[in-house]
Amino acid sequence: MSHLPAAPALLSRSALCAAAGLLLATTAHAEIATWHASSGLLPTQASPAWTLVDTANPENPILDNGVLTIGTSGQSELLYYRMDGAAVALPDSGPYWMEATMQYVSGGWTTSWWRAPALMSIRFDNGRIAIAEFRRDSIFLRAGDNTLGSVNNSVDTDDSFHTYRMEVLGTTSGSVVNLFQDGQLILSDNSVYNAGSSMGVAFGEGSTLAYGVSRWTYVSHNMAAVASPVPEPTSAALLLLGGLSVAATVRRRRQG
Repeated sequence: MSHLPAAPALLSRSALCAAAGLLLATTAHAEIATWHASSGLLPTQASPAWTLVDTANPENPILDNGVLTIGTSGQSELLYYRMDGAAVALPDSGPYWMEATMQYVSGGWTTSWWRAPALMSIRFDNGRIAIAEFRRDSIFLRAGDNTLGSVNNSVDTDDSFHTYRMEVLGTTSGSVVNLFQDGQLILSDNSVYNAGSSMGVAFGEGSTLAYGVSRWTYVSHNMAAVASPVPEPTSAALLLLGGLSVAATVRRRRQG
């Protein structure tokens, strides 16, 4: 009597179904989003794409020779880019960071001296926010809507491009925010505060109490939502059917 060789261990029907279910699942997690002006694409054309907030008239962002110029001429105007909603996801832990290569050009503001013509911001899903703002040779962290945090008045912002990196160490009010210029720590403060609204990141001229011009060549952050690849439903179904067929064939042979 002949004996078939022992069949290798096979997945059960329930295990195969579970595996197919995993293949069909879409997992959102936090990843790094990066935009370069040298790509020739506006942030709205990048992947993932930014949304333009534009209440300025007639000003529009200008992308020319690898530089994006953002400018407003009136205090009531806004001209900035944001990434929010389904396009963002919160990393499992900090630091939550955003960085940009930018040159401040010109601008002004009202007596509300806690506003500036250029900013970078990170907002969390609990409404807490961290904001770095830029003026001529002055950089500050906003500690509240009507309060000012740490200030550095001894750094260049307009003579050349600099790379700024804002790192937020926590999502609760009073968490530490560190700001770097060209890799050097220049500001640190407990300046996360509650401002409401939804999670997202933003850069540009985002205050109705300020106006001005800034130039940007690079923006990146680690709060982008990226979906894992999903196989076509037909492929997943064929994989499941194939596995079940193999299991049934082996069972018949062993019973015979």
